Amino acid sequence: MTINFVIWRYLPADFQTVLDIHNLALESAGFTDGNGPWDEDLRHIEESYLHLGGEFLVGTLGEEIVAIGGFRPLSGDSMEIKRM
Repeated sequence: MTINFVIWRYLPADFQTVLDIHNLALESAGFTDGNGPWDEDLRHIEESYLHLGGEFLVGTLGEEIVAIGGFRPLSGDSMEIKRM
C-alpha cells in the first residue's frame, strides 16, 4: 500500500486541525503552559503569514494532516521560520 505525503498552502478549512496538531506537539514535548499570547499567529494565519508575503504550509499523510509549518519576512531578503 502506498501513502502519499502531500503539502499545500494553508486553507481556512484547515484551521482547527492546524491548532490540534500544534497542541499535540506541545503536549508531546511536555510543554504544560498551554496556549497563550505566543500562539497569536496561529489564531490569525492569513494575516500573520500569507498577507505579509510569507507562507503557511500543511502536510498530509493519506487523509490526515500530520505537519504544519510557517515562515514570514523579517526585513530585506531575510525570512523567519516561525512554525515547524
